[in-house]
Amino acid sequence: MWVSVNFNDNSDFLRMKDDPEVSGVIIFANGEIEFEKFASNLTFEEVLDFVNSKEIPLYIVRNGFDTAGFDPADTKYRNVIGVDSWPTWFLTQTYSVYENYEETSSALTDMYSLNFNRDYNHLFISLTNRPYPHRCQFMDLLSYDTELFSKGAMSFPTPDWDLPPYNFENWNPTSLSLTERCTTSDGSKNLLIPPLEFDNSFMTVILETSVDKIFFTEKLASSLMFNKPFLALAAPEYHKKLQDLGFELYTEIFDYSFDDSSHLYSRINGIIENLKRYKNSTPEDLKIVYDSIKEKALRNKQKFIEIASDVTRFPQRIQDFCEEKNPELERNSGIDYLYWKYKV
Repeated sequence: MWVSVNFNDNSDFLRMKDDPEVSGVIIFANGEIEFEKFASNLTFEEVLDFVNSKEIPLYIVRNGFDTAGFDPADTKYRNVIGVDSWPTWFLTQTYSVYENYEETSSALTDMYSLNFNRDYNHLFISLTNRPYPHRCQFMDLLSYDTELFSKGAMSFPTPDWDLPPYNFENWNPTSLSLTERCTTSDGSKNLLIPPLEFDNSFMTVILETSVDKIFFTEKLASSLMFNKPFLALAAPEYHKKLQDLGFELYTEIFDYSFDDSSHLYSRINGIIENLKRYKNSTPEDLKIVYDSIKEKALRNKQKFIEIASDVTRFPQRIQDFCEEKNPELERNSGIDYLYWKYKV
């Protein structure tokens, strides 16, 4: 019997670790790029000590493109049978969510996502849940151009003091909110579903979770699914990696020369300079610009659906676990459900 360790909830592991039938441990960090830290009071070292004390295998799945593992010569990692990266996890998870809600599932039949691209009252939309320093820096630098700042539909939380503080030089940080969609009859909401202002925004500025490692999240998924042009503040060569996966860049309307810069300031400034191109554009002007890349956005949507529903992109060990009906996948991660949903 395998037991799992989830990033946010390790109650099953803590409850079951003394069960003599435990024969292996899986760390599910498919939504994270760092797997050595958990949101609970459990540590990676404690998990290592546990598997080594029982001489049972430890398998780790994480997000991103990092292929580095552990030094096989170090005996404390002797029971780690694999560390697999799953860069398309959020694409699959978010696509499945879109299929389950009436409003977003309409985009499966309306391949141009017309309901999500109309009446451009906003030049761009940008969503921030946690104010990481690079997101704060983007808001701070953007605020120097007050007119451009006003063209955006943006969310920003109250300061999160669990994160490293950022010294704002120009912007006085304030909470910004957007209109979340009700996704069920009882009025509940799902944060994976973009807010209503998304429909009236010409483009998205994706403020990714990491600016050090390439990490695709649900913010990218929404732009691809709903045919929205975008620029991402992320790790260097983020946009190039998208090309490697088969997506097309919107070179007709954006300058991507910032993408390979190793300097965060340069990447932020490159995005802001792209926004300035369209600062004085009317909604009618933006519609003309959008029409020039409309077919490319459609092809990117089709590529997104292809990748998101392709179970061969799941790590091989995860595929094997699903085929074996490993109960930990079904009980703790939802991975089993997604595998059999899209299994051809």
